Amino acid sequence: MTGKEKVLEFLKNNPASTDEEIALSCNMNPSSARTRRHELEIDGLIVPVGTTSTSSGRKTYIWTTIEKFHTISWLKKKGKKHGSRSKKHTQNT
Repeated sequence: MTGKEKVLEFLKNNPASTDEEIALSCNMNPSSARTRRHELEIDGLIVPVGTTSTSSGRKTYIWTTIEKFHTISWLKKKGKKHGSRSKKHTQNT
C-alpha cells in the first residue's frame, strides 16, 4: 500500500483528522504525511472541514474524505445532527 493509499484509508475510517493524527496513525514522517494528504486534496478526494490546535498549540486543519463531507452536508440540510470525534475539533460552517 502506498503512503497516499494509507492516508486515504485512514481518513475513510477516521474522518475529522489532523495532519498530526494522520502521521502518527499511519506511522509516517509528518512531512511525508502532509505531502500525501496534499496530493489527495489536489485529487479532490479530501477536503478541510474545520480547524483545531495541534499538540504544540498551533492552528491546523481537520480533514475528511469528500464522501464524508457530502454526508455531513446532506445531514445539515435535513436538520439532522451528526456526531463528532472530539469536542476539541470545531467545524466550519
